[in-house]
Amino acid sequence: MKNNIKEFAQQVQKVIGSENCRLSGSVVAQISENTLGFYKAALGIVFPQSITALKELLQICNFHRISIHAISQGKNVGYGDMTPAQDYQLIVSLSGLNQISDYNPDDGSITVGPGVTQQQLCDFLVENGGRFWADMTGASPGASIVGNTIEAGFGHTPLGDHRKHILGMECVLINGQEFNCCDMPAPGPDLAQLFIQTNYAIVTALKIPLFKVPEVALTYTISFDTDEQLFSGLDCLRELKLSGLVESLVHIGNSTRSLMTSFTFPDEIDKSQTLSESDCRQILKNRLGLDPGAWTAVGCLYGYKLEVQEKAVHLENALKKYGRIRFLSDIKINLIERFINWKVFNKSKRIQFIKKSFSTLKAIHGIMRGTPSATPSKNILWRNKSTDHCGLIWHSPVATNNKEQIQELIHEHRQIFAKYGFEMPVTLTMVSSRKVILVFNINFDRCSVNDVQRAHGLYKELAQITQMSGNQSYRYSLLGQPVRGLTSTKSQILLDLKRVFDPFNLLAPGRYGLDLKSVDEEKENSKNYSFGHEVKNETK
Repeated sequence: MKNNIKEFAQQVQKVIGSENCRLSGSVVAQISENTLGFYKAALGIVFPQSITALKELLQICNFHRISIHAISQGKNVGYGDMTPAQDYQLIVSLSGLNQISDYNPDDGSITVGPGVTQQQLCDFLVENGGRFWADMTGASPGASIVGNTIEAGFGHTPLGDHRKHILGMECVLINGQEFNCCDMPAPGPDLAQLFIQTNYAIVTALKIPLFKVPEVALTYTISFDTDEQLFSGLDCLRELKLSGLVESLVHIGNSTRSLMTSFTFPDEIDKSQTLSESDCRQILKNRLGLDPGAWTAVGCLYGYKLEVQEKAVHLENALKKYGRIRFLSDIKINLIERFINWKVFNKSKRIQFIKKSFSTLKAIHGIMRGTPSATPSKNILWRNKSTDHCGLIWHSPVATNNKEQIQELIHEHRQIFAKYGFEMPVTLTMVSSRKVILVFNINFDRCSVNDVQRAHGLYKELAQITQMSGNQSYRYSLLGQPVRGLTSTKSQILLDLKRVFDPFNLLAPGRYGLDLKSVDEEKENSKNYSFGHEVKNETK
């Protein structure tokens, strides 16, 4: 049916409640903002407070042929925030669906709605005996558990590869029909994976496993002084991962990442200068009074006390020829904190720098233990003085855990970052013994036309070089949606599934490159979808 936007708005307000609808021009401008320097206008945003209200809303959208873009908490920072892939989509925030249910303290499983945040789940587990931890990411405590999982995100503990640890899933289709992907094992395929990084349905609940709190959790860091030590160390870590000694995900950041994680761009350095990795390493050395190395790895050992002690000995013996390894227990963290907070050090500039660096290390130490932290996500401004100017784009190619391939990728990316005049922070995350995800970020001023053009040019060239090398990104921002044309069997199957689940192409068309209209025809009279406010298409 051809939509009548006024009638549609009235029906939505009746079902959702006018207090849960934001359709004014000022709100639309705000929710269309993101860190990409990329503008798409939304129709507005609505906040259904129950599954029943969501189902009725979808039926109304289906009847009027209104496209929607569902978000959980809308904190997809660096990938698009809450911005839709195309103009004139109604944003449906699922933040109100924040129920925690079916907690099983015997087998360590729990069901969470899309509005459940990292902090909410952490608090729930503490209040219910503290027997289990949930895997946490470096995103803010207010980020959604479900949102990260269906974007194929990852965390830190042995349960860190989130898409591989789904026990059950509940969805709602565009026609309002509920769909339950039952616990596996069960007859037939695991259909939950169909709804990871696709736009076929709205995920309304996830059943996930929890991590039993061990007797001891021992964080470790490894400092590698050169690229050669890092690549040899990666081979060693792969073997330790295969043997089962390394269970957690291992995150390895270069010196630029280490500097940017704790500090903003140094005031004493001219802003026109682009800092090299060696520059960043020297700044850290000057501020902290020690050499952090060219690369720093972070992981955690879990188990019984004697078991962890034995693991630590094996880990140190295996890696000491490649880098300097340090272990951080809760006791050591507390001692360091007490020492640097002595009043006698209040006027020491170096101690103030050490405090900032230590706060990041303490946050990572907590994340390894199921405690989310705002510290990592706060340190994204870099050259910008406020979030209004903060531009951030993530680029995340996947590599085989092979030092030659990773070395080549890093070399190529260094050249391209230097070409466009940006610092190159990168983290290598060993998500398995077979795969490493390289996460680069581009920091820029999104209020500067020149910065936006350079950042977008860099991102485009990085995407091209990644594709040419035969690699793929584990996750895409709105600037780099994968092309789902009809040139491959997989693309054809994905589009065919889109027609099955969403025949009218209403669920986030264009997201993940899945858009039936791109194969058929463009939306007719798209400007009729506006609620009377002007839609901008230019870069801010």
